[in-house]
Amino acid sequence: EIYRREKKRLPYHINIIDELRADENAHSRILAKFLMHRDFTNNEYDILKSFMGFVVENCNKKDFKNIEVQWPTFTVEKERIDLWIKDRNYAIIFENKVQNAGDQYKQLERYIDTTKDYGFNENDIYVLYLPPTYEKEPEQQSWGKYYNTDIYRKRYLNLSFRDDILPWLKNS
Repeated sequence: EIYRREKKRLPYHINIIDELRADENAHSRILAKFLMHRDFTNNEYDILKSFMGFVVENCNKKDFKNIEVQWPTFTVEKERIDLWIKDRNYAIIFENKVQNAGDQYKQLERYIDTTKDYGFNENDIYVLYLPPTYEKEPEQQSWGKYYNTDIYRKRYLNLSFRDDILPWLKNS
């Protein structure tokens, strides 16, 4: 009884992105728009820096602290990579699984190889896997030859939209 009464007092709330039935490409475009924001008064990518700070502080992945945001380029769906951030000394592959899409055969392996084809050293490639919740991890076959390598062990992170991305957006 108390729960129902208190729930009625809460302000009306909807998730407009869910209401528009945005697919994973739309989610990637929206996230990219946030991350690519540049403050023209100081020429800083404040939101991307905030996001990387969140990753370093909350996710216990020390190699991510090596990412120095300088002049990143952002692409969505280029080379089939959902969101791709490339800078002088690093590249971040975002694989968005927001609607529980399955892993394609050797998907992450192909994306890492493609990033290497663009001139990035394997030590400078990072992978962020973005499922709705932590229950979904990339399949071993998706990693292909990169399974159990340093990319997998040190420069890969599973970030849940519900438990990581949304709280970061709300709080930061």
